[in-house]
Amino acid sequence: MDNKIWREMGLKKYFMACAVFLVFMIFSICYFFYCVQINVVASAEEAIVKHVKRQKIHFNEIIALQYRYLEGTAAYMGRSGDLLSEENRELMLNLSRAGCFKMMAVIDEDGISTYEDGLQKDVSSRRYFQEAIKGKRSLSDPLISKVD
Repeated sequence: MDNKIWREMGLKKYFMACAVFLVFMIFSICYFFYCVQINVVASAEEAIVKHVKRQKIHFNEIIALQYRYLEGTAAYMGRSGDLLSEENRELMLNLSRAGCFKMMAVIDEDGISTYEDGLQKDVSSRRYFQEAIKGKRSLSDPLISKVD
């Protein structure tokens, strides 16, 4: 009888040891995946921040290039004396067709914009005009124009 009790106690200890081992393994696996998740999130955030910083630098370079391009075009157009000459309108039309800009206009000091196709619009109340008339560079959100 003693032998049977020792066997039953041995089996109970064996199952108890197995249960403790399984609980430990489940806890270890959960802790491992928790640590992996934290590491993945941190790495992903770091990669996104790095990518956004590079994109910001690239975007600023593109905008600066576009400003220089427009300033050069404006200087060329200003030499003619008549901003709304046929030659200047043709230049704006060709730049639009080349895909550099969707639509171009010359804006006089009163805020009347004249587009390459001859249409006119009063933009004197717009923020970009108010800043530009003060001699500042201005960048606005994309505009949906009635001229379109």
